[in-house]
Amino acid sequence: MSQVRQTTPSLGLAADTLAGVFGQAISAADRLAVLSSVYFSGLDPAADAFVRTYASQVCVGVSFSGVTTSLPLGRELVGVLLCSVLETLGDHRQALNVADGLPDSPVARLLRGELLVQTGRPGDALQLTEGVTNTDDMAVLLLTTRAAALRAMQHPQAAIETCREALRYPSRAAGPRHQARLERARGYLELGQTDKARADIEKVLAEDGNADGLQELLHRL
Repeated sequence: MSQVRQTTPSLGLAADTLAGVFGQAISAADRLAVLSSVYFSGLDPAADAFVRTYASQVCVGVSFSGVTTSLPLGRELVGVLLCSVLETLGDHRQALNVADGLPDSPVARLLRGELLVQTGRPGDALQLTEGVTNTDDMAVLLLTTRAAALRAMQHPQAAIETCREALRYPSRAAGPRHQARLERARGYLELGQTDKARADIEKVLAEDGNADGLQELLHRL
C-alpha cells in the first residue's frame, strides 16, 4: 500500500480502500489504519477514477445477525467496516462517531442504535427507532435494538412487547428472530419470569447454539 502511494500517488485512495475492504489477512491495527485513512479523508472512493473504471460494479456483503446487505465500494461501506473493526477493538465511542457520519440508511440506523445503547445513550436509540414496524429482516433487528434501549431505561415490560412485534412474522430470517427472542428473554429475567426466559433461550439453543449472546443468557438461568 505504501509503495503504491509513493510510486503512484493518484492510486493511494483506491489502494487503501481495497486493502481495508478486502484485507482480512492483514492485522486489525493495519486494517484500522487504512480504513480510518480513507474514511476521515472525507473522500468517497466511489468517485475515485480507478474505482469508477475498474470496480464500479463491485458490491460487498455485510452481515448483521444473519441479514446480509450488499453495499457498493464507497464511503458507506468503508464506514460500516470501520465501525466493525472499532467494535472488535472495544472502541464503541469512536465507532459511534463514525456511524454518526454515515448517510441515513437501515444499516446506518442499526449501527447507530446498537452503539447508542452500548455507550449509555438508550434514550437517543429510542428516538432513532421511533416508528419502526416489522417490514423486513432489518426492521426486526431495529425493533430488537429498540427493545434493548427500553430495557436499559428500566422498562422491561415495554421491551418485551417490542420483541413480540419483532417476532410477529415467522417468515422473517432466523438470525434476527433469534436476537429478538434473546432480548425478550433478558426482559423476562429482569421481571423474574425465569420460565418464560428459559423457553425463549432454549428455543434459540435448539436452532442455533452459536447465536450471539446465547451463552451469556444460559449462564443466567
